[in-house]
Amino acid sequence: AQRIRADWTGGIAGEGKGYYITGKLDSTIYRDDCLFTGPDPDMPVRGLRKYLSAAAHLFDPRQSDATLLSMEFHEDGGEKGYGMVEVNWRLGG
Repeated sequence: AQRIRADWTGGIAGEGKGYYITGKLDSTIYRDDCLFTGPDPDMPVRGLRKYLSAAAHLFDPRQSDATLLSMEFHEDGGEKGYGMVEVNWRLGG
């Protein structure tokens, strides 16, 4: 849980900005074929590399920020029941 939280708050990148802004996260804890979904019209995206590539180009890291509002873990959730992390955040910049 702490490693995922660090990805969202910028701990792993050491920049104080989450991976959605920087495109940097601890890829060792995510499956290569994980599914990223949400209300964004470009979603869903399957695959860690594809998602990070897209996310890294959405925002200017020098002018943008993301605030983690909440994070919930659902052990049996997700498409195949492997688990799901549900995150709410506020983006700006």
